[in-house]
Amino acid sequence: MPQVKVRRRGISAQDAAAVIRAGLPGEKLEITQRGDRELAISKNFFVHATVSVSDEPGGTVFNVRGGGPVIPLLFVATRMANSRGIARRVADVLGSHEGFRDDA
Repeated sequence: MPQVKVRRRGISAQDAAAVIRAGLPGEKLEITQRGDRELAISKNFFVHATVSVSDEPGGTVFNVRGGGPVIPLLFVATRMANSRGIARRVADVLGSHEGFRDDA
């Protein structure tokens, strides 16, 4: 599970969704906010990720997990592939965003 810590505090799930959309413009992602601290990201039936946002001393932590369809034979394989694929790309976008690097 990719985990990214940035120095800026108080980042909302809505802010993170905007950064993901801007950072992965050609992906055609469907981003749904679940509560005020979690995002569900879906590209198609097989490609899913979940982003949890939490504040810690010194910054904000994004936990990004790959997911998959709830079909027993496919679940484990797609979850592993999505953890290395879409989850890694989302974590890279969140970690490299200039606006999240310092208290602004």
